[in-house]
Amino acid sequence: MSVPSARAPRHSEWPLVVLVSAVLLLAMSLTVADPDLWGHLRFGQDTLAHGGPVRDDPYAYTTAPGAWVNHEWLAEVSFAVAYGALGVWGLSALKTLVCMVALGSIYWSARRHGSGVVGPVLVVVLAVLAVLPHLRQVRPQIYTVALMTALLLVLRSYESGRQRWLWACVPIMMAWVNLHGGVLAGAAVLLAWYGGRVLSRLIVLRSLRPWRELVGLGELGVVLASLAATLVNPYGWELPGFLLRTATGPRTEIQDWQPATLNSYGGVAYLVLLAVLALVYLRGRQRPTLAQSLVLLALVVAALAAQRHVPLLGLAVPVLAGSSLQTLLTERLARRSLVVPARSGHQRIVTVISVALAAVAAGYALFYAMGNLFYSSDDYPVHAVALLQQRVERANLVTPYGWGEYVIWHVGPDIKVSMDGRRETVYDDETYQQSMAWHFGTRGWDAQVDDPAAELVLTVADHPSDSLMRLKPGWELVYEDATASLFAREASELAATLKAPYAPAELAERPIFP
Repeated sequence: MSVPSARAPRHSEWPLVVLVSAVLLLAMSLTVADPDLWGHLRFGQDTLAHGGPVRDDPYAYTTAPGAWVNHEWLAEVSFAVAYGALGVWGLSALKTLVCMVALGSIYWSARRHGSGVVGPVLVVVLAVLAVLPHLRQVRPQIYTVALMTALLLVLRSYESGRQRWLWACVPIMMAWVNLHGGVLAGAAVLLAWYGGRVLSRLIVLRSLRPWRELVGLGELGVVLASLAATLVNPYGWELPGFLLRTATGPRTEIQDWQPATLNSYGGVAYLVLLAVLALVYLRGRQRPTLAQSLVLLALVVAALAAQRHVPLLGLAVPVLAGSSLQTLLTERLARRSLVVPARSGHQRIVTVISVALAAVAAGYALFYAMGNLFYSSDDYPVHAVALLQQRVERANLVTPYGWGEYVIWHVGPDIKVSMDGRRETVYDDETYQQSMAWHFGTRGWDAQVDDPAAELVLTVADHPSDSLMRLKPGWELVYEDATASLFAREASELAATLKAPYAPAELAERPIFP
């Protein structure tokens, strides 16, 4: 039995595309403040003022001169430029634009390799469901989403006959290494794909000779040139080695680096993507090539090891398995009469409703969502930092890992922190381990507060470090609220200054982005 075509007349397709695009615009434009955003902005401004990345960190008293390897410097510059030009709206607009270009590229590719509009839309929706939770914040990770999409599309285009496209891998990797450490995932994808190409030729040739044809000199040249392009950065060889060293070490305290669990969004998304791949390989007519399959396998394993790789798998499945998935979806929709030729009267009604809903969604995104950075002041030491801003000119402050960059944005570099979200990019391992021990109240927790350089301590209320500091000899509580506590050395000038009676205005929340 023949299956009706799922492709509707062209004039009937654009209302759905417009509506879905507007909904995606709204979803991408909603932005939540990430604890590292404060630092990204400040460091980007510093890079612009300095004319390049800063090696001597001015914000912490626990770092060594020349130790800072800022692997996200270019992403931070883009954030600083967007914020300087348009404020919070500029930050949200930049994030939204990068994400929409990536998703639009997936849709464009799906339309080229499929038929109709329903299949490509569903393919994009699959990608969105996998990556959306990771795109709520303005983070350098948005560039990994965009560049991974670009890399996958280039590899697919090459295998579709557009061989010159493969050279686009070189500028992609060159930009990527300066934007985000996710370039390592890009390198792994590129190597897995090339390995699959060699293996597929070996299967056909059934011999290691002729070796020139087997290795594919053109492909090998592009891969080597792309890897060499990662050396085009302000740190040279140091940056790729640094990224490889830090990415392969344990990160037990960071949730994103833990395996996805079934009771988490990432775990559910991972299972859905595996189910889609199983459907494609078992029932699909156009299965991914061997090279594409090795890329998918590499990302399946990576996502199993760390949930932060689930979005990358969520991009690879629609791009590399999208054609087969579209065919399966549209065939089933057609069999169930869910895709039917549009009637002119119905089409006009659908068009009007779609345009109206799209206008509302786009208007809300452009004029409200992008102009607001959503956050809870209960998650940050708003009042404690406001008090420091009013009363303390210079000090060294022991700081929780997650609040360090918030403190840097508001009172740095005059008040220096002990630790912040930059982790190993600027702090040595001993300093980092001491900070984690203090924060969680484990063995050796007081090493940082026993350091003579430490003058103030900021703790999270009701946290192990907060309870231990209240019992620590030589320190006294000088301020507390429901979110944070401040401690100073007993009988110090700072203790007297911070304990003095204060007016409510001194604790008033300052503009989050002045």
